[in-house]
Amino acid sequence: MNLSEYSIYIFAIGASVGVFWVCYPHILLVLGINRYRNGVFGGPEDLKPDDKSERYRDHYDQLTQLGFEPLGLHWSTIGQTISTQAYVFGLREVPCMAEIYSRSDNLYIVTGFEGNAAMETTSLKTNEIRSKDYWLSSIPNASVQVLLDEHRHQLQELVSQGWQPLPASKLEDIPAITRAASSGSEHNSRLCGAALKILGTFLLIIALPWLGLATLMGYSHPLPWLIAGLITWGLYALVQTSSVRVKLDKSTIQATQSKSADNQFPPEFSGVSKQPHKSNTTDEVVKGAVVRPIGKPSSE
Repeated sequence: MNLSEYSIYIFAIGASVGVFWVCYPHILLVLGINRYRNGVFGGPEDLKPDDKSERYRDHYDQLTQLGFEPLGLHWSTIGQTISTQAYVFGLREVPCMAEIYSRSDNLYIVTGFEGNAAMETTSLKTNEIRSKDYWLSSIPNASVQVLLDEHRHQLQELVSQGWQPLPASKLEDIPAITRAASSGSEHNSRLCGAALKILGTFLLIIALPWLGLATLMGYSHPLPWLIAGLITWGLYALVQTSSVRVKLDKSTIQATQSKSADNQFPPEFSGVSKQPHKSNTTDEVVKGAVVRPIGKPSSE
């Protein structure tokens, strides 16, 4: 075997390993192996708007005027495909939290429920969802007041059906809420669908140039494999800088994950969700947070 034949094998093996390395995190999501980790750190001082974007400052001012208390920061990862960091606020009057994502400044108001269920309201334009364990409401470009009014209304409807909300007034309450929002069957189904689309796109982008060059130059020529490897490397770099990945400090993850590891949701989930725990009461008092009946929101 001469040097040219060795180079073909090296390029072929390198390109194949690269394709597998780029695709396997998404393959795990398709198979339902989507390890979720999260934690909290910092405090109210980290949420001060002085050095942040104008959009963040606007959200911050509206939230605090409505009674939301700055709590700290929350981080989360799903396998090796998604990592997020958000500034979180709690509201004692209603068992809900607000989170502003650090990369996009998108705002969500979130309530978690016992049994891995959650409800979210956002001003981001997106498709609304009503499933057995997840509700998502979208009011594009709405003020925080409008979002809170809608969230309060939807929350009261779910409570009247017996759903029990989780507390959201302290920083240590946040990991359980975000786990509830990220471990239901609806969320896992969306992850699987997104992963399938990404896998199809990746394989198409890699396979077409490789197949075209291999047809013209022969499968034993190193150039098709070299091009496939370069495309794979470019896709890997693109994934690392995508909008769903935030670079998280490893020491922060290691120091804070254990603090949220003992909550009621396991660090891994397989897509099977428990039904939300229900009760026979419509006004729930959860560690001092009261869900008020539907009506004109409090001005506090």
